[in-house]
Amino acid sequence: FPVTITVGQWINRHVHVWYDKRDLVSRMLSYTNFLKIVSFLVGLLAGIWFFVSGNGNFLRSSIAGLAVGTNIYFLNQITTYNFVLNSLGFRIHFLVIQSITSSIALFFAYVFTQFAADAEFWLLGQSLGYIICNFTASVIFKSKIGNNQDIPKPKLTKSFLVEKPFTNFAIPFVIVTAMVWIEANGYRLIVDGIWTKDQLGLRKTKLANE
Repeated sequence: FPVTITVGQWINRHVHVWYDKRDLVSRMLSYTNFLKIVSFLVGLLAGIWFFVSGNGNFLRSSIAGLAVGTNIYFLNQITTYNFVLNSLGFRIHFLVIQSITSSIALFFAYVFTQFAADAEFWLLGQSLGYIICNFTASVIFKSKIGNNQDIPKPKLTKSFLVEKPFTNFAIPFVIVTAMVWIEANGYRLIVDGIWTKDQLGLRKTKLANE
C-alpha cells in the first residue's frame, strides 16, 4: 500500500505534463511494469504467510496468494486509468467505470463466496470483476487518450522509477505513508497477540458504555 500509493501520487502530479508532452502512454506502461513486480511479490508473500500461519494447505495458500496479487494489480490499474480519465476531463467515463467496477466486483465476490465462504474466494471474485473492468477501462483509455499520444518510448518505459526526482519524492512519502498505516492498523499485530478478538470486542463495548 505505501509503495503503490506513492507512485500513484507521482502520476497525479505529472499527468497533465506528460499528456502535453505526449509521453503519457510510455509513463503508464512503466507504471504497469512496476505494478506487475509489486503484485507478484505481495501475492507471493501473502501465500507464504497464509501457509506458514496454518490457515490452509499448499493449494489454499496458493489460491490466497493468487487472489491477493491479482487483486492488487487490476484494482490499481483501474484506479489509475480512472484517475487519468477524470483529470483530463472525461468525467462521465470516470463515473461509468467507477460504478461498473464496484458493482461487478461485488457481484462476483458474492457468487464466489456461495461456493466457499472464505476470504480468498471473496478476493478471487473481486479480482475477476476487476479483470473484466480493467479490460473495459483500458479500451476507453486508449480510445480517448492513447490515440493522442506518441507510441511508447522504451527509454521512458524503463526509466520512470529510477529518475532522481521520483526517488527524492518517493522515499520520504513511503516512510510517512507506512507510519500512518502502522498507526492505523498496528493494533492487529500488537493487540491480537495479547487479546483475542472476542476479548477486544468486549473491552471496546465496555469502554463505549462508560
